[in-house]
Amino acid sequence: MAQPLAGLNGEEILRAWEAATAAEPVGRCAAVLGEVLPDLPIPAALLPIGGCDTLLLALRVGTFGPALSGVSSCPDCGEDVDVDTNASALLAALPAVEAGATRPARLEHGDYTVEYRLPNTADLLAVARAADPGARVVARCVETAEHAGQRVDRDQLPTEVLHAVAECMAGDDPAADIRLRLTCPACAAEWSAHLDVAGVFEAELTGAALQILSEVDELASRYGWSEQQILALSPTRRRTYLELR
Repeated sequence: MAQPLAGLNGEEILRAWEAATAAEPVGRCAAVLGEVLPDLPIPAALLPIGGCDTLLLALRVGTFGPALSGVSSCPDCGEDVDVDTNASALLAALPAVEAGATRPARLEHGDYTVEYRLPNTADLLAVARAADPGARVVARCVETAEHAGQRVDRDQLPTEVLHAVAECMAGDDPAADIRLRLTCPACAAEWSAHLDVAGVFEAELTGAALQILSEVDELASRYGWSEQQILALSPTRRRTYLELR
């Protein structure tokens, strides 16, 4: 079971925000984790996608709390539906992140035997501009392949074998696609919506960073304090100084 992580302080929020803005969209989750969790057993970009999302959700709960709100569109009638969920409960339902998850798994499909690993951020970055990035990621994660006992190149695997590998990957890494069950209050339609953990956290991180920078700017102008001195103050103290006059 995954657990919340300690929340980020003001200086860490700014560093995480800078790391996110400097990275490509598909690499922002790993960039943030690499910046604020430098002691991970393996680089964040080499963790399975679900592992990255789990750690980011744990960091989000620790920093901004369990309440998670958003809006989704009903696929039947187009109505905007408010989404309110408990991020702590979502996190508790996910498996804990383990370095062993990077070890290859084995699949037998017909006459084919494939060893594969789970996709990571480095894979997504490598194929981001490919014509079919989804298929390229799956093929890239095939470590070895055999057909009727003979080694074959992974680029020669039939489409149905790659589809079977992709299905196994999804089952092995459920946190890579966190789904929310939703019901439309207007037409009663039910559907599941993907939770974009990185997108949600990035938006909240940006809002928090801009608020902190605004406070630093005003307090530095008033008192001549350095950014380091201001960030050493708790958020409560910063707000109190700002309200003094």
